[in-house]
Amino acid sequence: MSQDDKLKQLEAALDLQKQEIKSLQWQVDLLNERIGKLQGTAGQNGMQPSAQAAPGQPGMSLTGTQGAAGAHGVNSAAGLPGQAPVPPGAQPKQAEEQPPEKTDWEHLLGRVWLPRIFVLVLLLGVVWGFRAAVVAGLLTEPVRCILGALAGGLFLWFGDRQVRAKRTALGNVLLGGALAIWLLTVFAAHMLYGMFGSGIAFSLNVLIVLAGIGLTQLHRSQTLGILTAFAGMLVPFLLKSETPNVLLFVSYEVFSSLIYLALALRHNFKALYVLNFIFFHAALLFFSIATGTRAEQTVGYGVLIHHLALLAAMIALKARESRFLTLFTSAAFTMGWWYALFEHDPVRGNLYTWLLVLLTVIYAALTYYYHKQKDTSRFAVTLTISSFALMFYLLRMLAGPNEAIALLLEGACLFALALFLRARVQGIMSIAIFTIGLVETISHAIPQLISGRTLAWIVMTVSLSAVLTFTAKILRAREADGEEIKFEWVVLKATWVANAILLLAFLTQLTDLLTGNLSNDIQHFAISAVWALYAVAAILLGTVRNSPLARIAGMVLLFGTLLKLLFFDLPTVSILVRALLFIGLGLIGLAISRVFYKK
Repeated sequence: MSQDDKLKQLEAALDLQKQEIKSLQWQVDLLNERIGKLQGTAGQNGMQPSAQAAPGQPGMSLTGTQGAAGAHGVNSAAGLPGQAPVPPGAQPKQAEEQPPEKTDWEHLLGRVWLPRIFVLVLLLGVVWGFRAAVVAGLLTEPVRCILGALAGGLFLWFGDRQVRAKRTALGNVLLGGALAIWLLTVFAAHMLYGMFGSGIAFSLNVLIVLAGIGLTQLHRSQTLGILTAFAGMLVPFLLKSETPNVLLFVSYEVFSSLIYLALALRHNFKALYVLNFIFFHAALLFFSIATGTRAEQTVGYGVLIHHLALLAAMIALKARESRFLTLFTSAAFTMGWWYALFEHDPVRGNLYTWLLVLLTVIYAALTYYYHKQKDTSRFAVTLTISSFALMFYLLRMLAGPNEAIALLLEGACLFALALFLRARVQGIMSIAIFTIGLVETISHAIPQLISGRTLAWIVMTVSLSAVLTFTAKILRAREADGEEIKFEWVVLKATWVANAILLLAFLTQLTDLLTGNLSNDIQHFAISAVWALYAVAAILLGTVRNSPLARIAGMVLLFGTLLKLLFFDLPTVSILVRALLFIGLGLIGLAISRVFYKK
């Protein structure tokens, strides 16, 4: 180990010791303050503080270790050193929190943002000065490239010195500027001046990126890592080629992205972890647009390899929960890429199906494993991905009512599981899946009594009723534990009303199908009768279950049935049917009123 490395370690250890000393000093001050309060309390109660010296003994200081020991003697009944005695039944007073540190705007502006902004100003001035010298004919093309390489070296040397002098922000910006100057120099020599071919330009750019990775590792700078990752993404686009090599491009982007992934995981660079993912997919998107269909299959395999690498990182390493969202996004992007590339391909269309099966099986197995391990974070993300993969598989393989039934069942089961585990993200996802199945169901009328659409409506109403019943049970259990729940009950009641409306629509369709071959009078009479009986059932259920919401909904439906009679049935039915409808509805209304009168 070199002397500089040893010096860095000693300085880091010294900084850590200083922080620990400050923390201990703050704790001592807090302890002295509590001891002072204890003395005052003891004096007011007519008690002699235990830390006070006994007669004939020398006095003892109430600060430092001895004071803490004295305070502990007084508070032996409470069992907590340095705190006043706690009366029976009283809650102990919590320790005071350390006040948050104030933002040092001078440091933030002067050391962080000032160098970042004005190094760009400097580079812009250098570019304009370079341009002016070129226009004046003072600089030939080889001289320009040599000056660019020397300027990058100067930035590198000066930036390294700044980092070693603990001016980290300025040094990182200068090191990033060195990489940018070198990349622009190679670009100019290759694309503008034609001084060498694509092979040499690619090799030089790769060496520059490797130098950036080395500097990131050496100085452990996330800023350098992000700049290098962005530069690495741009390397293939800085080459002149009439027929781009798709395999070489995808291989390079995948390999370089995996290097930055490993770097981010090694040093816990959160921003680099996320931005590396964005850079990778952005590069593939631009390349696919530029090359068209030639890159389809290779790009698809590259995306899959990248996602499997993220999955391996989650399994093998103790990845933080913040990275799980990136894994879920990667899975969604992978399915999206494969859908766009292979869904409409008559030859390779089955590849998309097999991908969905693969993701469903892998993540379902991981879901089971993490549930057994009681790893709630990984269980949640694997359950989410497997559910989405299964949903897309069902959408692809099934059609019409079968598709709706599968989505309704999946959404209902997933919501019940998410509610039981208190997984909010999975709950939202399950609602989205169920909503897709619900929209698919209600957007198509039932063609005949015995059909797939009829079964879809039955599954929808029954599954929704079961989920709402289970949700009410869970909410009651939480209330019994002392948890305050208000908004959830409002949403639950509103969903019950929506389910009741869906059931009414289903019964109306069935009644219309059963009376379709009968006269118009009988059809109107049957539908109104069903509505009235449904209202009576709701009121009776509300009476038995002591649910004011059900009783009010039943009465509203009775008034709705009356409005239907007045505005839709009267102009079309005969006088006999009209009389029967009004007599029946009047008797029902009076009977229901009598029930409320008894209650």
